[in-house]
Amino acid sequence: MAGSENARRGEGRSGQAGPEPSSELDERIGVALTANGIGVWELDLTDHSAYRSLTHDQIFGYQQLLPEWSYEVFIDHVLAEDREYVDTRFRTAVDTSAPWDFECRIRRLDGEIRWIWATGRHVVDEAGGVRKLLGTVQDITERKQVEQHLVQARLEAIAAKAEAEKANRAKSEFLASMSHELRTPLNAILGFGQILSEDPAASAEQTQFIGEITRAGQHLRALVDEILDLPRLEAGDVELDLRSVSCGEVSAAARVLVEPLLQERSITLEVRACQDAAVRADPFRVKQVLVNLLANAIKYNEPGGSVILEVAQEGESVWFTVSDSGEGIPRDKLEEVFVRFGRLGRETGSIEGAGVGLALSKRLVELMGGTIGVESTMGVGSRFWFWLPRAEEALAPTDSSALRDCSEKETVHSEREKATKTILYIEDNPASVRLVARILGKESGFRLLTTPSGTVGLELGARHKPDLMLLDINTADLNGFEVLSRVRLSEWGRDIPVIALTANAMAGDSSRAEAAGFNAYLTKPIDVVVLRSTLNQYVGGG
Repeated sequence: MAGSENARRGEGRSGQAGPEPSSELDERIGVALTANGIGVWELDLTDHSAYRSLTHDQIFGYQQLLPEWSYEVFIDHVLAEDREYVDTRFRTAVDTSAPWDFECRIRRLDGEIRWIWATGRHVVDEAGGVRKLLGTVQDITERKQVEQHLVQARLEAIAAKAEAEKANRAKSEFLASMSHELRTPLNAILGFGQILSEDPAASAEQTQFIGEITRAGQHLRALVDEILDLPRLEAGDVELDLRSVSCGEVSAAARVLVEPLLQERSITLEVRACQDAAVRADPFRVKQVLVNLLANAIKYNEPGGSVILEVAQEGESVWFTVSDSGEGIPRDKLEEVFVRFGRLGRETGSIEGAGVGLALSKRLVELMGGTIGVESTMGVGSRFWFWLPRAEEALAPTDSSALRDCSEKETVHSEREKATKTILYIEDNPASVRLVARILGKESGFRLLTTPSGTVGLELGARHKPDLMLLDINTADLNGFEVLSRVRLSEWGRDIPVIALTANAMAGDSSRAEAAGFNAYLTKPIDVVVLRSTLNQYVGGG
């Protein structure tokens, strides 16, 4: 960008205007700059001599050095959109004797638009006065194109991530909504089915029909749980409540849940659990995996067969093994065992299932940091196993009564415990209200107040001061968490037990409810025995 009156210099052997380099070092530097496409210029302010490399002019589209070059020639090549920015940067640098460094777009002689990077500095004499201006120009078009591609790729990645997150949110909302909508009618089917099964006046045929209805409802509930759970688990969209879990307790709890299936199929189950062992895992999910493995071992067993559940600690791992005396799995089918919707050739058989449970179990075990596998011998049986990380500290076993079947917890209460207890139930589904009223109708000592409105429920609570609240999470006006918050701030509800009774059964719902201050979290369809046991635990009753 040297002045025009100083640009008239002959071209040396190196293809540069001006005198030849004064030393071998200067020549080497010139060769290196040329090889890297860097044009240089120099303006001596004392004698007005100038130097400009051929590469400098070639960057602007000229094959030979121009006879004249000036700042005005340079600025005319700069695109109009960048001209004010460049002029300001360069003039400020000259006025303040500061170095300059900027990027801009130029239009070459042939009309092509290119990006350049211009740098420069001032050389001062011993007195501090500016003696020379030195500058470089480099074509950086390819670099800018790469940067623009990277920026575009980054923007596209951000947009794709946002779209994926939007899709995941929509999927989660759909699954939560679908789970709620399916569980609400199932609540009436299973709840009233359990009530009818207790009717002593029912004939043998009616009892059989009621049993079929209940079993079908339970099967449908299991299918709903598994099918809605698996997509989220495969996508990693699941919250795990990792904590120390007693292996003895979770094994006993799983046994309770499969007991009806054991009795129905005349299968014996032996549990050999290390009572003082503990794993770091999600207690609900460990129980879910165990129930899946035990249920399969029972369903695919021979009538009158046996199942063994073993839990053993080995180093930093705890191993769970479920062995059965069934017919076994063919060797060529073993790779399909943990594939979702795989039934290993039994799709048309009489055994219930959607082929999701084992795929679900595999994903759960892996998310908790473990591994699952299977071994099988035809005519002998199958052996499913999984291991989980051992908890740092073993848990002391809780009261053994907590491990028994809920039906065993019903005890004879004292006269004081039989005194009337008031229960406030906030629920906007009439069938659920009728079901709970029917359940409590069989229990002496309970008075039930109901309302579909959270706001009205708070007013009823202040007026009647209930001994316990049953609370649906999704009410018409206030959600259950807001109701609970207001209850805990009130004088009458600060210390009363509040139990969530809801169709919200997605992963993390229970943990959020516990953190919010619910005393218990029961999901629909209601298990009549569990509901009665929970009520007895907190307020006593019939």
